[in-house]
Amino acid sequence: MFLNNQHIKTHISKYKWSLFVILFLGVANSCITFLLAVSIGNFFSLRFNDAGTKSKLLHDLGIYFGSYTYFVFFFCMLLVAKFVTHYFQQSLGNLQGELFAKGIREKVFAAQINWEEETFRQKSFGNYLLRYSNDMKSVQHYLVKGLMDGFRNVLFLLIGLTLIARINFGLSIIISFFLLTVSVLFFGLWKKQKVFISISRDKRSSLLAFVTNQFGRFGRIKAGNQQVTIVQRFTEKSVALYKANYVSVKNEGFIQGLISILPFLVTGLLMLLIFAELVNISHTDAVTIVLIILMMQTPVKAILKIPGIIAKGKISLHKIDELIDKK
Repeated sequence: MFLNNQHIKTHISKYKWSLFVILFLGVANSCITFLLAVSIGNFFSLRFNDAGTKSKLLHDLGIYFGSYTYFVFFFCMLLVAKFVTHYFQQSLGNLQGELFAKGIREKVFAAQINWEEETFRQKSFGNYLLRYSNDMKSVQHYLVKGLMDGFRNVLFLLIGLTLIARINFGLSIIISFFLLTVSVLFFGLWKKQKVFISISRDKRSSLLAFVTNQFGRFGRIKAGNQQVTIVQRFTEKSVALYKANYVSVKNEGFIQGLISILPFLVTGLLMLLIFAELVNISHTDAVTIVLIILMMQTPVKAILKIPGIIAKGKISLHKIDELIDKK
């Protein structure tokens, strides 16, 4: 579904080893993040002499803290490792996004410069400028935030749910079902939003083409004293763009608002289950699970934004392909 575009397939085939390294760094970064959460829980075990499940998780990995000194050393090493993996994963991932946009940008320009003059003059060249600006940014996000970061965040979420299952299996099932239900809901919301995104982009492209045309005939406008008429036409197009953006922004704000409270809904669900004594869990294990949920907050938000990123990227790729295929 997400890989059915030829540009995506070509890029992945050409840079498969680089992408593999980036994904490996992302996996390592995710594992280190959860080790940090579990080690923080282990600190409380050392402090209060409470050997909870988080100690068992570390022991299963051959990690044991005999004293605070070992804990501090291990914690500092994790911080360094997280910085290194995150830095390289982020910078190399963004570089792949730039390479992806660069390749498409060069294909578009080469295709357009070889058009027949009659084809080129069918539209004002202002209509094509968005293909080199906003659309390129969208296709970058498609690869980096939609596919690469999407894969890493889904894996991060699965690792988190696995750790929660090791602590309390029943609770992990409840949280997984809740997240799955929410994901289906958000997928439907983003699918409806795709229509408004497309309308907004068409209006913006039309406005940009109009501005380019009028600036190109600036001398004739001044000579014919047409400023008032041109400003009125511009205002009409600006209002049309505003109305299209108003609907799009309002809907996206609603979706983003729901995403912002989701991690706290999960935490609230956990507290409700504990308060109602529907799950049997120690207070230190509960603290560890809350830490894991908080660690999952950013990836969960990013995952729920993926359908929107993919939708915008596919719209841009479709418009780009139309230019490339035009003769």
